[in-house]
Amino acid sequence: METWNNRLYEKPPINLMNFIQLYLTFSFVFYFIGPVKWNTQNVVLLIVLVVSYQIMFKFGYDFQIKKPTHPARNAVGEKHFWVKHFYFISIVSIFLNVLILIRITYLYGISSIFETMVLSITNPTSLYHANVSTNNSALMFGGTLLANINALASPITFAVIPVGLVVYRELSKSKRILFWISAITNVVLSISTGRSEGILRIAVFLMTWFLLRKNRTEKARGKGSQRVIIIRVLGVVIVLIAFLFLYSLLMENRTLGSYGLPIGNNYIDYNNFLFKILPTSVVNLMVYLNIYLTQGYFGMSISISKIWQPTFFCGFSSWFRNEVEGVLNVDIKSRTFMAQATDYGWKYGTNWHTAYTWFACDVWWLGVLFIMFFMGRLLAAVYKDAYYNQSPLAIGLMSMMILFAIYLPANNYLFSDSDTFISFFIFLVLWGVKFKIGNKPRRRIT
Repeated sequence: METWNNRLYEKPPINLMNFIQLYLTFSFVFYFIGPVKWNTQNVVLLIVLVVSYQIMFKFGYDFQIKKPTHPARNAVGEKHFWVKHFYFISIVSIFLNVLILIRITYLYGISSIFETMVLSITNPTSLYHANVSTNNSALMFGGTLLANINALASPITFAVIPVGLVVYRELSKSKRILFWISAITNVVLSISTGRSEGILRIAVFLMTWFLLRKNRTEKARGKGSQRVIIIRVLGVVIVLIAFLFLYSLLMENRTLGSYGLPIGNNYIDYNNFLFKILPTSVVNLMVYLNIYLTQGYFGMSISISKIWQPTFFCGFSSWFRNEVEGVLNVDIKSRTFMAQATDYGWKYGTNWHTAYTWFACDVWWLGVLFIMFFMGRLLAAVYKDAYYNQSPLAIGLMSMMILFAIYLPANNYLFSDSDTFISFFIFLVLWGVKFKIGNKPRRRIT
């Protein structure tokens, strides 16, 4: 008779969905009370849809988190495989990171890769505003071959930091050195374009590590376990505060102290009560967050009244849609809600729309309810698998699901770039196949 870990019927100590719901609710309320005066359209429908999507996201999570986590036969071997082959994984990551940094160096006309690394840390805004020599991938260093190799290897380059942090104790000294070299080159590459998403990605990796860290004794109960939970939550909060601080500095440097950011025909209301009650030191952060975090809701409000046209399951991802359009020589972009919603100065490709809007291009607004339920289930499943089994596939998926949740009000970041798109679906398929192979009925120990 097969037996398995009785603790797999338990829930992870931190209810991740509660914090996500708190964040999503804050973003939606902040949209209405923030300093930007959004000319919101279809207000009632917007509220009903957003609230419904959040509820379905939570329903999916709560439904799955109660179910037992069935470890597949290769769960331990999978973790062992990553530890055993970490030399190869880290070297591939370092090699590709360096090649892409060289690509960026040539693209921006910088004299050396060392200068690119220094600028990434000391003055990333200069890279954001730099003039590129070409927008044609084939003419860049490495050409389309390097771009394709980097995209296909993205599951390795994306997951090396979160997985390495979780299994760090099991790595040898030499593997730890390679991990840190890989992590440093990954961090530099993430911020080398001067964009805030690079900083956020690193913050998500750290948050994943805090959430998945195991208590050394794994016997803490009562007050002890509560102390562990508090420490982990504080760790996540510290990471978020550090990110917000760096984000504020980056945005203030990028805009040279002004709020000259594209918000269509909307405007900033300087008589807003938040300007009066918040300390001067956080006013800039408040304005930048209101613009970037919540502008997707405005895009959604004007998209609701547009005519739905099928996008053949290509509308949810700008990268995937571009690839399909290029291969089939068809126009799908014009059928999307984002391309149609150009009222009120809202520009396609410049201004944002919520992830809900992107999904609605393929399944309409009611279909998004089912997608959010599925995403809630997926988050709960990979969270439990990552926490109890430390499965590298689940750890990678969990990092991506946290990114997905953070970007929900703003855009569909997880599926907009080739690296996260390919990483997500490769990890999802491998993780699903693993469970099909190993998911046989087992008797619970009582």
